[in-house]
Amino acid sequence: MREKKKRTVCGADVMDAIRQAYPGNIVTDDAAFEEGSYYDEIRDEARTALCRIKQADLAYDRPPEGRPHWDEGGDPDEGPPAWAEEPSSYDLLFLALQGMQFQFQGELEEEDFPEDADELALVVVPTVSRIGCAVGISIVAPFAVVRFNEMEIAESGSGTIPDIWPHMFDLDGSELDVEAYYGELFLEEGINALRDLREAITKILDEFGIRVLSEQELNMPIPGLRPEPARNVVPGKKSATVEDALFFQTI
Repeated sequence: MREKKKRTVCGADVMDAIRQAYPGNIVTDDAAFEEGSYYDEIRDEARTALCRIKQADLAYDRPPEGRPHWDEGGDPDEGPPAWAEEPSSYDLLFLALQGMQFQFQGELEEEDFPEDADELALVVVPTVSRIGCAVGISIVAPFAVVRFNEMEIAESGSGTIPDIWPHMFDLDGSELDVEAYYGELFLEEGINALRDLREAITKILDEFGIRVLSEQELNMPIPGLRPEPARNVVPGKKSATVEDALFFQTI
């Protein structure tokens, strides 16, 4: 007789919080930006506690409301920003491991305007990347996601911005196992340091009543929950998962 596979069930705390956030069973960004989020009262303390983790530095952060950016030398009082981060349903921090052993060299293309040229050109510049943990704290409900990531910086200040989303893909477009990749790149020392950092982050967030969700929980579909067609907060999907409901950027 064939043995039935056990079905993964999402925690009742997650389901209840999502149902309460979206009583109409439609994911909208109203839930993220309405007044009185649980996170308002603990945000500063939680972020301070995370920044005190000894083995890591806060290398990047982005508030849920987003933030405008001006080019080097730009004046906010004289002109519009070069670009702006989109608002999101989560507070983002990237904690990078301390130590040269957790860095690696690379390169990227950036725009340059040579003196003897009439137009912009792409040039290859060296970069330094740091590995660490991207932390997304949902402002919809007290849950978080912690994923291994990296931040790449060139001498000019350009580089890649870390986030909680997948960032490594195979040639066929499939997502790579980031933990396995960093395990090969930095061997046992690196992957153990990342795991210890993730554990420290998880413990601190738990002290503030914020639970870090597992990948299984994040991928669980919510029966009947769907994105709002007009805003298309969760583009291309007819139904929403736990991750879709708690962690998204507005469009």
